[in-house]
Amino acid sequence: MKDLIIRYGPALVSGIATTLALWVIVSVAGLGVGMFIGWESARARRLRWLEACGRWVVSVMPALVLIMWVYYPLQTILQFQISPFWSCAIALGILNVFSVAVVIRSSWNSIPQELRLLAPMYNATRQTAFFLIEAPLLFRLSLPAVLTIEIAMLHATLLGSFIGVDEILKVIGRINAIEYLPIELYTILAGIFVLLCSPLTILSVWLNKKYVTSGL
Repeated sequence: MKDLIIRYGPALVSGIATTLALWVIVSVAGLGVGMFIGWESARARRLRWLEACGRWVVSVMPALVLIMWVYYPLQTILQFQISPFWSCAIALGILNVFSVAVVIRSSWNSIPQELRLLAPMYNATRQTAFFLIEAPLLFRLSLPAVLTIEIAMLHATLLGSFIGVDEILKVIGRINAIEYLPIELYTILAGIFVLLCSPLTILSVWLNKKYVTSGL
């Protein structure tokens, strides 16, 4: 196994880099747009329909099907060429955006109303109440679930191999086609994901225990 890592080290590093680049793009889009949609749908009605439609798509559409649809039918409809990497990023980004939006809306609605009533008692402005009371509570309540979603998105990047994205699963498959050592190669793949996901998983569990399970 050590010989495989040394021999194919550059290819493995390239695959890991592609996987992480795809994940970062999906996560940034999901966190930025998803948090905005979730927050707006919770406090106002103008984006509630969008969040509801996105929640429905996330619940009924498998990630692989959406990736395939973006890469094949959507390009035909738009008559525009999209690379496999960006097709996968768009599909996973859509799923991530609305998954995060659902968590943000749910966390916002779970903030006790009594805490929101503290601001007028102390003559605090709406902006001050948001930054000092609502935003910290929203962060505590939503962060463990959001981290879990981002871990799932990291796993989902492997689906890009079905449309030719040169992420780590695709690279492992190519090496296996040459060496035919599936036990060693897929053990390496498992080890890579253990190293990538363990810190995020431990952090998510710790935050959930600290802020959610133990209460506000």
